[in-house]
Amino acid sequence: MRPPSGNQTLSSTVRVPGELYEALRQIRLSLESEHQSAAPTVQDMISVALKRFINDWENPDKQSQLLGELLEHRQVARSNMGKKRIDGS
Repeated sequence: MRPPSGNQTLSSTVRVPGELYEALRQIRLSLESEHQSAAPTVQDMISVALKRFINDWENPDKQSQLLGELLEHRQVARSNMGKKRIDGS
């Protein structure tokens, strides 16, 4: 069930892997050169991606594939917990 639509914005902090954030930043920079101040922000890109995610989740044909990807991602994240990074971070 979808929450009521509206323009209410809730603040949340979400951790994003550096390589994903860097890819979004590069996309933004490429759009900025073409669209100047009208270029979408990283937040705009994330909002569109989240809307697509919700639409896919509500589509029974896509939900099982999406669930598989989510469970796989969670499994990889859990297997990496507690491991030290080679770069020292």
